[in-house]
Amino acid sequence: MWGGALAIGLAVAGEARANGRFPAANYFVAGPGARNDVLALRTTFGLVLSRDGGHQWGWVCEESYEAVGANDPSLSIGQDGALVIATFWASR
Repeated sequence: MWGGALAIGLAVAGEARANGRFPAANYFVAGPGARNDVLALRTTFGLVLSRDGGHQWGWVCEESYEAVGANDPSLSIGQDGALVIATFWASR
């Protein structure tokens, strides 16, 4: 009985998508100043971000800051802890 349900589920599975790049991390910033509360790691699939000194981490999809594909944005952390992302198209 369950085998039939599994076969039906596999038959209607959706298309898998990716940006075509090998998953990698290639840039790290910490700040502001010596506090280092904000940590950001740029990856080929988005940003990995912590706002509490690395205790908890979250992922930010690259589509949210318009850097899909081979575009690797520049990152900076302002004195107020704001993360600045400069893409080919705009600064966020």
